[in-house]
Amino acid sequence: CARQVHRSETGKAFWQLWQERRSEKRRPRLGSLGLDFDGTWRLGERARVVWKAWEIRSIEAELGRPIDTNEPFGILRQFVDQATPDLEAIETALERSHSQFPIRYEDNAGALLPHLSELKWLARMFTFRAHIHLVAGEPASALKDILTSLRLADTIRTEPVLVSQLVRQAMLNMAMQPVWEGLEARVWTAEQIAHLQARLASADVLAGYQLAMRGERTFALDLADIVERERNFATIGSANAPNYYPPSEQLRDKLINYAPRGWYLHNKAFMARLHTEVSVPAADPVNHRVYLDRVRDYDAELIDALKDDTRLFIARLVLPEVGKAAIRAAA
Repeated sequence: CARQVHRSETGKAFWQLWQERRSEKRRPRLGSLGLDFDGTWRLGERARVVWKAWEIRSIEAELGRPIDTNEPFGILRQFVDQATPDLEAIETALERSHSQFPIRYEDNAGALLPHLSELKWLARMFTFRAHIHLVAGEPASALKDILTSLRLADTIRTEPVLVSQLVRQAMLNMAMQPVWEGLEARVWTAEQIAHLQARLASADVLAGYQLAMRGERTFALDLADIVERERNFATIGSANAPNYYPPSEQLRDKLINYAPRGWYLHNKAFMARLHTEVSVPAADPVNHRVYLDRVRDYDAELIDALKDDTRLFIARLVLPEVGKAAIRAAA
């Protein structure tokens, strides 16, 4: 793409550039076609593939030729095989010791995270291929793809963003399905099981939760400063948080234009205390525990405070739903 974007440009410009580059070479997408396995390993259910006629036509259009098999996993294999060059490039890139995505954290709630959908798609493709190898009786190849999917999840391990940690959890959950199916079918060797145990033990999802909560605290305090400085409520417009008791538009405009500095400090103190005393310690990575009583305390105090305190007009828009995030991390 010939057009360059400078750091001074907005997040919207970065988004437009990413869309342009992405459209230059679109990879075929499986999306939600066929394989339905997310989370079913927890219920002891094996992955299954049931193709609909329109899905077959969509895959044939992507392949540019008719599918030459009626076997469900055979169809999936033909689709995944044509993405082999991309998957091989990712495997090579993951041999590097470190990676970092160019997130503009200074944009706060406006920061774009287009890499998350790409990573999730790649993790899904490697997980699909692991299933294909298991069905074909190739456990060594399946293990390789599982480990690749886990390494992909680790590329966002240190991102202090709640949505990044939720996507990482989803990617880890995808990889667990073929792990469980290999155990259920008794195809893993003792050495492979030991390798998987060591690898999964290092995932440390609860540490990721704490990192995300500390990040949310930092973003919330910074956002309060931005709103006070710019006096523009649109700054919070894209924040991903529950909107508890939202003010009317008329009241919102008055708050943003006439709120004294003390109200902003009040919001910052409330958000910092709630995160420091409740949301961050709700998880204990060392002892591998989530304290649901603290989660309930957080939700109860948040709802009670926002119900009666008009001054918390920023907190009611930016504080995340800690309860759901903590429970997901514990699952």
